Amino acid sequence: MTGWSLNGLGCRIMRRTQWIGLIVVGIVLAIVGAVMRFATTVHSSGFNVHKVGDVLLAVGVVLVVVAAVVETRRRNATRR
Repeated sequence: MTGWSLNGLGCRIMRRTQWIGLIVVGIVLAIVGAVMRFATTVHSSGFNVHKVGDVLLAVGVVLVVVAAVVETRRRNATRR
């Protein structure tokens, strides 16, 4: 159970470095998705590279936003 700690309610909370890792993963997913969406001209039947790029781009952006919001709230809660 390394990397996790328990708060007063017995819930697992992530350390700061793990939130930074999630932000980095989100950025990488967004970059890969953007490349697949905007920098490829492949046309295939049954598999749409542009749709996969859209999904990866959206997941990456959402992951970055969620991780940043949770980390910001966590910092504000510890300052009080």
